[in-house]
Amino acid sequence: MLIAEQRLGALVTPSKDHAGEKFLDGVTSGAADTWSGMAGALTADIVGISDVRDLWQEGGKLIQGEPYDRVILGLSTAGLALTGFSVAALLPSGGGSIAAKAPVARGLGLLKATRRAGLLSRELGRVVT
Repeated sequence: MLIAEQRLGALVTPSKDHAGEKFLDGVTSGAADTWSGMAGALTADIVGISDVRDLWQEGGKLIQGEPYDRVILGLSTAGLALTGFSVAALLPSGGGSIAAKAPVARGLGLLKATRRAGLLSRELGRVVT
C-alpha cells in the first residue's frame, strides 16, 4: 500500500496551460505523471478507447519483435472482444444487455491499470496471462 501512496503522491498538478495537453497524453498513452494525465487515462479506460490503444501499442511491439507486455496485450484483446459482443447484442437480431458488459469491462480496465502502475503481483500476472 505504501508504494501506491508514494506513486499517487508523486503526481504533480500541472499549470492550467498544460492541463489539456496532459489529459490528452493520458488518453493516448495511458501513462500519467500528473492528475490531468491520470484523468485522461481513466477516461480512456471507461470509454473503451484504452483497449484499442493498448492493443495497438503492445501488438506493434510483438510484430516488430520488441519486448511486449503479454498481460496488457491479452487484457486488451479480451476487452475489445467483449465490446464487440456488446455491440452485436445491440443489433436488432441480437439479444442480451449491454449492462452485462460493464462489470467485466471495468474489471479488465482495473487489471490493466494495476499492471501499468506496477502493482499487479507476479502470481496474478501469470494467471491472467
